[in-house]
Amino acid sequence: MNPWRLQSWMSHKRIDETMIYVHVAENHCREIPEAITAAAVAELDPDRRVLKMLGARGSHAAANSVVINEKAVAAVS
Repeated sequence: MNPWRLQSWMSHKRIDETMIYVHVAENHCREIPEAITAAAVAELDPDRRVLKMLGARGSHAAANSVVINEKAVAAVS
């Protein structure tokens, strides 16, 4: 992620404000699920790619909750 692009998205006036978020994000970094990266693989525009990936998050979370619920039902049965 380009910090200056992030600065623009977050409407920060100074880059040091944005870099606080960059360091926090680096400390909590984890692998991006394939369904999310696949949603934006053909998009060349960085802004639109991020929006497509954010849009795919909901469908990924819904799919995971179904698996979790099925496991919970199986455990109770």
